[in-house]
Amino acid sequence: AYLGTHNSYTQMSSEAGIPALLMWLGIMVVTWRSLTRLIRATRHDSRPKARDIHLAAHAAQVCLGSLCPSLVFITMAYDLFPHMVIGLVLVVAYTGERELRELNAQQLPPVAGWNRGDREILLSGGSPAQQVSRTAGRGAAALA
Repeated sequence: AYLGTHNSYTQMSSEAGIPALLMWLGIMVVTWRSLTRLIRATRHDSRPKARDIHLAAHAAQVCLGSLCPSLVFITMAYDLFPHMVIGLVLVVAYTGERELRELNAQQLPPVAGWNRGDREILLSGGSPAQQVSRTAGRGAAALA
């Protein structure tokens, strides 16, 4: 009769060896750190897509954080579930980092009020169309 070790970490180390256990733990640590980096990078970002990345990374970190302690009490080292969770978390971390790079690389349009001339136009009142025509006219005059 097969008796399990009642602990996935000892199961992995006793059946596959210490190097396999270290690689398995290393994957979890690297993934955790990647998610932490992603969460910190998007913590104070107000853009909707960055907020979605932040929430997805947080949810994935909660999944990984709940998996690691539960593996102490369950023999699941070779089952699909832990590997599926680790794979899902890796995908969230990789995709989130890629999406954040693309989001940061986008050119944002200039915001009115960044330079003194725009601030004067905004403070002078008038409709948005008048403000745009004033800005366009001033830009053309500056180029001539």
